[in-house]
Amino acid sequence: MTITSAYNFVPLASKVVCPDWAPHVSHDLPLLEGVCAEIRVRWTNHTPLLIGSGRDDRDRNPDGVQRIRPFQHPDGTLALPGSSLRGMLRNVIEIASFSRMNLVDDTDLSIRDLSDSKNDYMKALVGGDANKRHIGGHPMARPAWLWFDGQHWQIKETTACRVQQTLICDKYFPAGHPRRWPNDDRSRRTWRPTAREKYESLISSGAAGNRIWPLSCWYLAEPNQSIHPHLRSEIFLRYRLVESKGGLWPIRPGDLPPSTEAREGVLVLTGQPGPTKHMEFVFEPLTSRDDAVPVDKKVFATFAQIHNHPEGDWKSFWEGRALRGEAIPVFVFGNGNTITNIGLAQMMRLQGKHSIGTLRDRHYDKVAGGRANLDFTTTLFGRVGDKPADLLRSRVAFGDARLTGRPEANDPAPMVTLLGQPKPSFYPSYLVQDELNGTLNTDKKYNTVLSSNPSLRGWKRYPVRNKSEVVEVQPPASASPELMVELHPLGKANFESTIRLHNVMPQELGAVLWALTWGGQPHLRHALGMGKSFGYGQVQATVIGLDVRPNARPSEHRTGAADRPLDERVLDFTAKFMAFMGKEVPPWDTSAEMVELLAMADPDCPQATKTTLKPLTLTVGVQNGNEFTTAKQGKQALPKYSSLGN
Repeated sequence: MTITSAYNFVPLASKVVCPDWAPHVSHDLPLLEGVCAEIRVRWTNHTPLLIGSGRDDRDRNPDGVQRIRPFQHPDGTLALPGSSLRGMLRNVIEIASFSRMNLVDDTDLSIRDLSDSKNDYMKALVGGDANKRHIGGHPMARPAWLWFDGQHWQIKETTACRVQQTLICDKYFPAGHPRRWPNDDRSRRTWRPTAREKYESLISSGAAGNRIWPLSCWYLAEPNQSIHPHLRSEIFLRYRLVESKGGLWPIRPGDLPPSTEAREGVLVLTGQPGPTKHMEFVFEPLTSRDDAVPVDKKVFATFAQIHNHPEGDWKSFWEGRALRGEAIPVFVFGNGNTITNIGLAQMMRLQGKHSIGTLRDRHYDKVAGGRANLDFTTTLFGRVGDKPADLLRSRVAFGDARLTGRPEANDPAPMVTLLGQPKPSFYPSYLVQDELNGTLNTDKKYNTVLSSNPSLRGWKRYPVRNKSEVVEVQPPASASPELMVELHPLGKANFESTIRLHNVMPQELGAVLWALTWGGQPHLRHALGMGKSFGYGQVQATVIGLDVRPNARPSEHRTGAADRPLDERVLDFTAKFMAFMGKEVPPWDTSAEMVELLAMADPDCPQATKTTLKPLTLTVGVQNGNEFTTAKQGKQALPKYSSLGN
């Protein structure tokens, strides 16, 4: 299969352009060759457009789904916020001017990948040799108890053994129970319960003594670790196992141990990622909190970031208990006594060696221009910092774009959907791979966040498309109303705004005009607002007014320069920017960066279709329904957007 995606990437600049006027920019001292300018712009959306007006928890539909309505001014006039327009154009100028990727969420990258027993992830989390029957692999993650003592997160390691899910079902569920786990019934394997749902299912059986947590049990386990084949005959793992013939008993109030050999434990359940999982755990109870160790703040922050989904097990089941001081079961991973990762499952999501910010900085450390001097975009848009020397005031200001007119009753019907920002964890797309036309080259392995020298793909952008290619993404039937939104987009409309530039070089004014008009290519479009992943917010900018006042000759615009046709004056300044970039980065206009940027702005590209821009899916209960895993097993990588049309 070929990886398809609603997003793609423009590679990071092969050189950072730092203009020679950067040390001299100021709001107070005029640049000799500088100008001040006002640009009047008309914005026209060709697909439904929505920039939210802010969250109002009282504005919900009858199903309790949050409504998102268009941004408007206090007088009721619909508008596009200047901050949104600024961010959209800044991103285009950053790419086109070969500036650095400055505005980035420095997220720690992580990975959980069970698609291949020999990949980087499995090598990190499984010791020994899982492919050899006489050796076997052993998990590197260790069981532990985690709690909050009022000031610090504490952790204490423990011991554990595994238990077959079929044994749990036989002991806890009567035959035919409607919430019996499906792992012993192939016809019912469409259910992928979370840990919370598994605990709730057990409590419904009555065998757990009406206690959802902790689930105390008696158990008998093998005295030593032994090697067990793991469904696929080529995988062998070494661990202790609860005796399969009656070695587990629920503890109800007043129960006595079933035998003198039985030990008391705590039944620990984890989420069900797929039908092949058939084991749970029994932890040794926490009898003393002595010798617990505090969790490193950064390690816990990474754990909390990975498990921040509101309906995930951490947020919906474990976090509240841990904050109350209850000890909850986790797994820890690290070198020796140093804990580097915490997870809710033994095959946990591992933090990578680098964050997005460090990978970005490593790239710019290797290219001309580096990280030291002001790049083109920062020189124009300014920056903030902790030191006075790091502060630079912006010389370009964006006003709100107010609605000027639209056909009556042309707004699309409200749409209930799920919106979410894709996390940068699918490495076949987010990291540079040694590939050709979307397939790894022969004998090459994936670069992952655990590799020694991975590289970012670059700026993520959502390619534009025509209205006929817009899709409506319906939420899953099981989705909670708290995770859904009801979008109220605008139909085709016109907005007008003013952009003001103060004491800028002609090349900088040219950069803004180039970004607005794509260098005089009116068929190219921007992507603005919400729903870009399914085609919303395809916007065209038209310059309808330009007033330029040279610093050295402030009256020149009254002596004939302003009387020339508007298009000619716009092209004069865009030509100055293009000539500057052509000199700095030859050949600029055909560089890989510009080819990808312009291709993703073209709604008439042959690849701008629903099929090519379709996200990969994970369909529960369907054979081969995880397209992400299928793509990795097929050694696929996200192709360059420009190559998809060939």
